[in-house]
Amino acid sequence: MNLAERLVAMPTAKQSFEFEGDRALETAKTILSNYEIQGSVKRISVELVEEQEVQDEGNEKSADPTDDRELKQIRANTNHHIVLTGLKELDEADKTPASSNDIYNHKSDQIKEESVYAALSNLYDRRLVERERIKEGSNHHYVYSMNGYGQEELNRVGIHD
Repeated sequence: MNLAERLVAMPTAKQSFEFEGDRALETAKTILSNYEIQGSVKRISVELVEEQEVQDEGNEKSADPTDDRELKQIRANTNHHIVLTGLKELDEADKTPASSNDIYNHKSDQIKEESVYAALSNLYDRRLVERERIKEGSNHHYVYSMNGYGQEELNRVGIHD
């Protein structure tokens, strides 16, 4: 069963989908064209967002040739937004650098734990946060801190409530 068939077969009254990447539009069109409507539909909402890259003095790549991360924006009211806001709040309380657990504990009423990990990794890839690998005993983990680009993004989209 392909993705479209699995999603159409989901037995829920309210469904929400988000697709990212090069095939996002194609995937969304496939889902909508294959959707079997049973009963009445009260609302369908479609939001097309073309991702724009944040300007980095005319260069979307870092000046550091070993840093291949791309500077990209986030959308409001997403997990990225919640995590970036949480990191800023921890930073303002002098509790950074912060681990993903610190951020989850601070925002656990708004986000799932596994979503924090994914969002932090993506925010790092988008150059909106910095991370450092820390060794505690025999374990390693990352801690994150806000950078100027992340602050600019929060100024643009606002603080998540």
